Amino acid sequence: MKRPAGLLVCCIAICLNAYAQEILFKIQYKPGYSYHEHVDQRSQTISKYEGTEDFMNKLIARGVSNPTVSGNRQKIEIVTRTGKQHGNRFPIEIEFVKTKSKDGGQAIPDGTKIFGNCLTGEVPTFDSISSTDLSSEFRNAVLRDFQASVSKISFPDKKLSVGEEFTKKSAFSIPVDGQDPLQMTVTSTYTLLKVERNTAIFEIRQVYATDSSELHRSASARGTGTGRLEYDLKNDFYREFEMSTKMNLDFSMDDFRLFTNSTNVFFQKISISKN
Repeated sequence: MKRPAGLLVCCIAICLNAYAQEILFKIQYKPGYSYHEHVDQRSQTISKYEGTEDFMNKLIARGVSNPTVSGNRQKIEIVTRTGKQHGNRFPIEIEFVKTKSKDGGQAIPDGTKIFGNCLTGEVPTFDSISSTDLSSEFRNAVLRDFQASVSKISFPDKKLSVGEEFTKKSAFSIPVDGQDPLQMTVTSTYTLLKVERNTAIFEIRQVYATDSSELHRSASARGTGTGRLEYDLKNDFYREFEMSTKMNLDFSMDDFRLFTNSTNVFFQKISISKN
């Protein structure tokens, strides 16, 4: 008589465990919080040219090495603060606290602040920027590019169990000197590996691709990436994100052909607290 009761208890425990392993994946900013972010990014690119004698002589005259090896490491500290909610809207402010890079450059000066508003559960919309070191034209460019970057954290709300996955497609561009940028697509697959207390762990696999054939130029690029994401179930935001990517590009025009091999390692850690 005890065996059926034991089986029942076992089945209930299995069902409860399965239920506990299901999560609602919903990345969103919340009113009245601070998101303290540290980014560490390393990159290296090897470029090699082939071309007509005239083109190769021009490279030599400009002092361009062939092949060319370039790389950088950059550390960025950013603080995002959200204000009190009014109706279904709340203000948001992003401050670039400090940037350190191996080459000494700063894409965005320290102390720069970006302001906007956020609807509950939606991606923020930014409308102004404060910086004493940026021209009006460059401010507009930063605002536009930053809005595009933040929009990439938008994910559809999903209920997931351990082992389940979903796919997200997005686009970005690769700048080319003197040419229109190349448009690339990236397909990211997120697999829920496990749930521990208030944290969900995802594995990420990415595939990059572009094929372009236009008058006087053609391009083909392929790449892959692997990474990991830690999602904070309590705060509905990610706590850590890391990604390693490799990409090969074959770009040609009438008088030259360029081959590049790039690697990039990106790590992001976010501490979340109430204001």
